[in-house]
Formats: sequence, structure tokens, C-alpha cells
Amino acid sequence: MDKGQKHHFIPEFYLKQWGNPGDNGCLVEFCRRYKDVEARPTFAGGTGYVRGLYSFNDLDIEVRNLIENEFLKQADDKAALALQHLVVHNVDLKIDLKNAWSRFIMTLLFRNPEAIERLKKKVADGLPAVLQSLKLDWKAARRQGDPQSLEEFSISIPKRDLQQAQLMFVRRMMDNESIGNFLNNMVWGVMTFHRPRYPLLISDRPYIMTDGLNKPGGHIMLPISSSTVFIAAYDKETIEKIDAACKREDLRMNEKMNKTIVSQARKFVWANDKSQINLVAKYLGKQQRSTPFEWA
Repeated sequence: MDKGQKHHFIPEFYLKQWGNPGDNGCLVEFCRRYKDVEARPTFAGGTGYVRGLYSFNDLDIEVRNLIENEFLKQADDKAALALQHLVVHNVDLKIDLKNAWSRFIMTLLFRNPEAIERLKKKVADGLPAVLQSLKLDWKAARRQGDPQSLEEFSISIPKRDLQQAQLMFVRRMMDNESIGNFLNNMVWGVMTFHRPRYPLLISDRPYIMTDGLNKPGGHIMLPISSSTVFIAAYDKETIEKIDAACKREDLRMNEKMNKTIVSQARKFVWANDKSQINLVAKYLGKQQRSTPFEWA
């Protein structure tokens, strides 16, 4: 994997929401190293990344980091503008900012290391079926310079062609028009915990998602600060129900959200202080389910 460029699977603009203003914006990274969970002070730019995560090193140098340098940079810059409105409870966004926030949610679903590996594998595993579909009519499909037999062709496929297909597939999943339109058309809301015992946490799986969004009660929740949560729901009644529960028993809901987000983490949890290290140590990675895309 490319050792040069940092590729943030949890973007800096989002992590900065957990920076402690009294500590120059420093936040706390929790990670299980060996047997124990350790708390490490850091800044948003120093965590939540893997070097070369979205690199395709067999492609030309201009495109091998295209997902990070072009697509995700532009997507994150626009999502950061949308976040400025959402944290002050303004969900009536202009269409470009609404698109940007929906796209940000989609990237969170697919930009983590495990998802990238899964998407790449899907393309590689699907190649034999594509080749098999050509088998009956290889003579017609064969281009000048291709081997005489399909078997020879399948062996000769350059790695760069596979990586080109993988890049296009990853890019398409992070910016799927039908999913984006669906998210845009959900009912959006923001709720704030006014009396939490502890601040909200985030992890490398920071969202809470029901098993299906396209039915009554379906929703996705995403902390957007240490006290504020974004909600997209199938219907208005779900938003009202969650908001009422927050006002009625925000302490219990706050603790339940933190436990869920920590339990579904793969490696990292972040906070604006070390106060919840015991909860993180107890639950980190205990129940690794976060979206239907990852449920086995």
C-alpha cells in the first residue's frame, strides 16, 4: 500500500467537532493496542486515516489517488459547509448543500478500510462471471490484438485494468445517485442532548442505522458534535418520536448511543476528553454491526 499520502476515512472537518477548544482543538483517540485500550491525545489530522487507502498504484500517477485528491476532497469541503448549518439545527438546506451532506453519509458507509477491501474484492470476484458471459461469443467480442482464446485473455488481463474497474466501482458506490436521492427525500432533523452525563462519542463506524431505511420507522443517526445528533428518517413521526424520547430521557439515550457506537467500532473511538475510557475499554468492537452492507 502507498506509504506516502494520508487518506482519511473519518474526515478532518468532521473529527474537528470533537476537538477541545480549551486544548487548542486537541481530541482524544481511543484504540485497543495489545490487550488494553489506550487514550492518545491528537489532532484531527493525525488520526482516522490509512496511508494509501484509496490508492491504485498500477494506474497512471495522475489518477492513482483520484478518489482522495479529487472526489473526496471536493465532497468533504462541501459537506463541511453543510455541517455548519446542521449543528445550529438548520436542516432547510439549499439543494447543493443537501446533496453534499447526503453524499457525505454515503462516503462514510463505504470509505473505511474494510469496505474498500470488500468493494475491491467484489469487482475481482465478479470478473470470472463477466468473462464467462463472453465465452459463447468470444470471436465477436475479441478485439484486434487480443489472444485467440478467452482463457488466454483472462490470464493476460493487466492488473491496471482490474484496478481501473475497482476505482470506478468504489467511486460509483460513494456517489450513488439513487441512494443520494433517497437520502435527500428523507425527513431530516437535529436533536441536542442538554443534560448528558458524558459527551457523545464517535468511532470508525459513527452512524446508527436501522435494518432498512425505506419503511416506517427507518432512520439513520449520526453525531455531528459532542452533544448534537443528525437524524434522517423515513417519516416525520419517527423524527418526532426520537426527539420526544431525547427530551424525556436524554441521559439514557445519550449513554445508549455511546455504547452502540463504541460496540460497532472496528479500531478507533474518539472523544473530546478521556472521561469514558472505561466504557470504551469494556465495549470497543464487541458487536461489529453498523449497516446492512456489513451484516453477515
